[in-house]
Amino acid sequence: MNDLKGIINNKNINFSMLFIVCVFLIFIYSSYIRDNKDFKDVLQTKLGLFDLDGWSVSHLLFFMLIGYNYGDKYLVAAFILGVIWEIFEKLYAGKLSRWWFDSVPFSDSDH
Repeated sequence: MNDLKGIINNKNINFSMLFIVCVFLIFIYSSYIRDNKDFKDVLQTKLGLFDLDGWSVSHLLFFMLIGYNYGDKYLVAAFILGVIWEIFEKLYAGKLSRWWFDSVPFSDSDH
């Protein structure tokens, strides 16, 4: 029982909620793009620095927030969750776009 208290604590819950909220916001944003065909995804705008766009910057800022708030202790968990999300995007973006987004993919750059 004491081991369970170590796993379920406020910091772990807050860490998990950040990822859950992020995924939820991505689905809301994607639904908005689906429903507003004339809307230009501002996060696809190229920044002129290497191949960076708004999605790249959003990833950088999100993981900077994780690093700042949670430090080294959560680094591996954040990395694993990030990799899982990217694999999910790559493998299922096309399938989800047909099922969830009415043939509107996440974006041209798979983000």
